[in-house]
Amino acid sequence: METDEGQAGRYFKAIGSALDGLNVFLLARQATSQRDDILAGVIAEYIARLENSFACWQNKLAFTDTFKISRAESGFPVFQNVLELDNDNRTAAERLLTIPSSTQLRADMADFILRKKEFPAALQKSMAERIYLEAAQKGELFKPYILPRTIKVGVNSQTKRPSYMVHWGVFDGSANLPMVYL
Repeated sequence: METDEGQAGRYFKAIGSALDGLNVFLLARQATSQRDDILAGVIAEYIARLENSFACWQNKLAFTDTFKISRAESGFPVFQNVLELDNDNRTAAERLLTIPSSTQLRADMADFILRKKEFPAALQKSMAERIYLEAAQKGELFKPYILPRTIKVGVNSQTKRPSYMVHWGVFDGSANLPMVYL
């Protein structure tokens, strides 16, 4: 029987492969037309956000047991995980001040192993939390709501009315799906 860690590893590997495949598809589409080039560029930004979010969630598994996936519908993490990651992104700087530096944690782990001849599980969890918070703090994440951004302004040649191309993202909490609007 496979352990939970093995199942989680397989899940994150499958998601990573799917996002990589989507990137390859978008790169192939970029060369076909200007419209596809714009669309592929926009979608690539959101894929990068998803990749960063999944990397953070994978790091979080090393120090917490609360990570749920919507098995019935989407296969994506449940909305609560997205909200927690968004909150951790905002509070990471304060929380990192309470955790010793990576260098200090490594030294403490080595000292613990040499003195007690045991595995430093608590120190390992602190290191995992530090790595998670550092990634959450610096990465562009797929948040519950990503503000709209105007990427193109023009004038319709027939009607002479202005036209705008705007995109934004939302993580749909009821369907547990990341959504991109253009």
